[in-house]
Amino acid sequence: MIEAILKERILVLDRAMGTMIQRLQFSEQQFRSERFKDHPCPLEGNNDLLSITQPDAIKNIHEQY
Repeated sequence: MIEAILKERILVLDRAMGTMIQRLQFSEQQFRSERFKDHPCPLEGNNDLLSITQPDAIKNIHEQY
């Protein structure tokens, strides 16, 4: 059904991505991963960063939709 609608108009999907991420309760260390371990500022809460540091978790959330 979504594919048919996309052929006719622009479709905007609003998902609860932040809520799904919060349920995983990532720690500061998990936000940093090895790549950003020495970054001078706190990174916890920077959900965009998780695409780099926790890609499997982000992929899993997308697949749940």
